[in-house]
Amino acid sequence: MTSTKANDDSILRASGLSRRFYRRRGLLHHAPFFAVETMDLLVRSGEVVAIIGESGCGKTTLSRMLIGMLRSSDGGVQVQMAGQWRDLASLSPAEEALFRRNIQMVYQESDLALDPMSPVIESVLEGYRVNWPDVPRTAARRLSMRLLHELGLEPREWRSLPSAMSGGERKRAVIARAFAALGAGLGAPQDALPGRLLVADEPTAGLDCATQARLLSFFLNHQREMRLAYVLISHDLAMVRAFSRHVVVMFGGRAVERGAVQSLWPDNGRTGFKHPYSLELLGDIASDVDQPALPDPPDAGCIFRAECPYAESRCAEPQPWQGPPDHQWACWKAEQISAHRPK
Repeated sequence: MTSTKANDDSILRASGLSRRFYRRRGLLHHAPFFAVETMDLLVRSGEVVAIIGESGCGKTTLSRMLIGMLRSSDGGVQVQMAGQWRDLASLSPAEEALFRRNIQMVYQESDLALDPMSPVIESVLEGYRVNWPDVPRTAARRLSMRLLHELGLEPREWRSLPSAMSGGERKRAVIARAFAALGAGLGAPQDALPGRLLVADEPTAGLDCATQARLLSFFLNHQREMRLAYVLISHDLAMVRAFSRHVVVMFGGRAVERGAVQSLWPDNGRTGFKHPYSLELLGDIASDVDQPALPDPPDAGCIFRAECPYAESRCAEPQPWQGPPDHQWACWKAEQISAHRPK
């Protein structure tokens, strides 16, 4: 097993993380393509890291590699246990169990995360029974009811089958189950990890504004209680801005910009984003460029250059990270573009 010493409060890190799939090209040939390519990510105890980008950019694939549900093609994920970095792919059964009680995921497909034949409270209760078997059943049931109540679900909904609930109600039940698996209500973690982590894939999708606000309050309350960190995958930029500390912008499987929220959304009436794709995502620039598609798999040049209205021949070269540690972008021309944006 690979392990190295750790001396901070980091929970999880990804280095050079890539995932390759294959498309059929003719009868016998399959061509590779990258859903995620050379991603680096670090998550510390108690902080929120948001991943944003359009649908299909690789966010969900990345999230599933972070929790070990999907193996990487290159690079790897490490988790800190007892002051040592451990490769996620090489955990022993005991370490795997420890990982699962400290790191959970809320899937975008909420229908798949609940037992279709059991009332939702039983699915939530299972999170305690599996990961925290020493908790008495009566206490686990009481904690399960508390989670469902905090998320705005009524007792009649606790006893319902998932098929009898709306999509938003099922989403909240799945969130309750994830928090049960993390040991919500059992106090601060005493395990070998520096903190607990929830990877949440579109947690507010399908929820009305009032329920989104309630969910955000729920996340904040339990973050303090559990030293809980979040990796938040979302299209909801208002929630990202209000709730996150760091943001990573993805396009075509790669990170194109990353930085602290205060650098990306300064309080001066303008966004601080600099990469042309980030500006297009926020609606600050428009792209109607019709250029040939990039090679498949993409080359080492800028992944956005086929759609970028500012692309030049130099964009076909590798794009190293530019900017200070708290705000970086993978575009050699980004500062010039940003300087000429309308006020």
